[in-house]
Amino acid sequence: MNQKLQANIAIVDDHTLTLKTLSCRIASLGYNVVLEAENGKELTDKMKTNPVPDICLLGISMPSTSGIETAIRMKKEWPGVKILYFSMHNSETYTNKLKEIGVDGFISKKAPFAKLNDALLNILQ
Repeated sequence: MNQKLQANIAIVDDHTLTLKTLSCRIASLGYNVVLEAENGKELTDKMKTNPVPDICLLGISMPSTSGIETAIRMKKEWPGVKILYFSMHNSETYTNKLKEIGVDGFISKKAPFAKLNDALLNILQ
């Protein structure tokens, strides 16, 4: 059974095609995509004037403001937002840094799409 919970989602990725594809796929699961951004600065600027998401699907390597810098800022300014990292970087160095920051989950860009819904559900529950 494809379980889902109602949630507002923000997606941040510097690859436009990935961003738009994820947005469509996540919306097809019944989630509300309330924000899309191509970098951390764009995300935090938009969060000042748009609905605050329940979950932010956040890339790590981005121009302008990295995913790590963005997560640190989000945890200070919007501590209630859950952060799910979405990246090709899954080395121990990154995962340890992400745990330090207090992110809520990680999913590899190589993972099957069904795993993304599982990760979203785990964070929401």
